Amino acid sequence: MKRKLPTFKSLQAFEAAARTGSIAGAANELNVTEPAIGQQVRNLETQLARTLFLRDSTGLTMTPEGAAFYQRINASFDDIAEAVETVSPDAGRSTLTLFVTTFISTYLIPQILGALHKDHPDIDLIFCNSRNSRFRSKRNIDLGILCGDVPDGWTSEPWMTFHAVPVCAPELLNSGPGIAKPADLLNYPLVFEANYDLWSNWFKRAGVDNFTLKGQSITVFDNYSSVVQMVKHGHGIGLLLLPCFTDDFKSNRLTAPLGTEFSIPVHYHIAAPARQVADTNLAAVKTWLQNAAETFVKPVD
Repeated sequence: MKRKLPTFKSLQAFEAAARTGSIAGAANELNVTEPAIGQQVRNLETQLARTLFLRDSTGLTMTPEGAAFYQRINASFDDIAEAVETVSPDAGRSTLTLFVTTFISTYLIPQILGALHKDHPDIDLIFCNSRNSRFRSKRNIDLGILCGDVPDGWTSEPWMTFHAVPVCAPELLNSGPGIAKPADLLNYPLVFEANYDLWSNWFKRAGVDNFTLKGQSITVFDNYSSVVQMVKHGHGIGLLLLPCFTDDFKSNRLTAPLGTEFSIPVHYHIAAPARQVADTNLAAVKTWLQNAAETFVKPVD
């Protein structure tokens, strides 16, 4: 017998809106526009001849009919997901998408990823490392490792604190008058990432109140990896984040001419959409990241 069913899109839109509590939440999860979700829900209500949501300025509230319908639809979606996992060649595997900065993806993730693969071989990760300013428009991100502001509608918890320290290649010091105090750095080229706040804050912390870029030789990049490469090749002094680059210091490829006395903290957070439901694999990834923070970051001498 032919089943009389609404379209899958309308059911999917309704289920997501009911579970997240908003049209916006459903649109974000399903990667479509809010008007598209609203239209699918209205189409479903028309077909069922029932009002499923009460709508007001505070959001959506399910009607008794809507709540009862949601319970059945949600359970059916669980059954469908279980059926897919049963026949899928990757049954039991989970794929999560993490937003990370270029610094984290290049200099930290390779050092800690082995622990996740060892303890959770069934979890696959996709890393997205666009710049923070573009992150706010990203959808379908499960976790973010962020430095700075957290997007609206996201929750966060502290992760790692790194320490920004002036670093250069030893040979660079041979091309100038030497560095005995913080202001002496201005006799050398400086390498920046994107903006000047980090350097400005460092000079202020070091007691150089008249720091200015006027007449200063600078090079600016839009990503951290390029800053590191310029520093390693002796083209300037950059603020690198310690305790990364330990091997480069041990092999004398890099040096901190003023030590770490005037280091400034750079705080990273683990962030996630507030709409997320409980997920054991997501919890496992968070635990892996927190364990990495405890074992990787050591006090700066």
